[in-house]
Amino acid sequence: MHKAIYYLIKSAFASADNDLEFPSGEIEIVVPGIGIDNVNQLFVRIIEIFSLFVGVMSFVAFLIAGFSYLTSGAGSEGTEKSKKIMTYSFLGLLIAAVSFTLLFTIQNLFK
Repeated sequence: MHKAIYYLIKSAFASADNDLEFPSGEIEIVVPGIGIDNVNQLFVRIIEIFSLFVGVMSFVAFLIAGFSYLTSGAGSEGTEKSKKIMTYSFLGLLIAAVSFTLLFTIQNLFK
C-alpha cells in the first residue's frame, strides 16, 4: 500500500529535481496533548483507560452492594443478592488491579 502511494507521488512529481525515497522504519502516530508517539503507546493507553474504568465501576458496584446489604432485612433474598454482587465486584477490582500491574510490568520490561 505504501509503495503504491510512493509510486503515485513519484510519477506525479517526475519532473521535479528532488529524488523521493521510500521511508523505512516504524510508523509513528503523533497525537498532541496526550503523550502518544507510536502505535504501541496508543494500545497501552487504551488498556490503561479500560482497566481504570473497570476498577472504578467495580468499586461503585461494591459500594452500592454494601449499602444494599446494610438496608436489606436479615435472612432475606436481598442479602444473598448483595453478597453475590459484592463478590463479583471484588473480583472485578482484582482483575483490574492485576491487568494494570501486568501492563505496567510488561511496559517497563520492554523499554
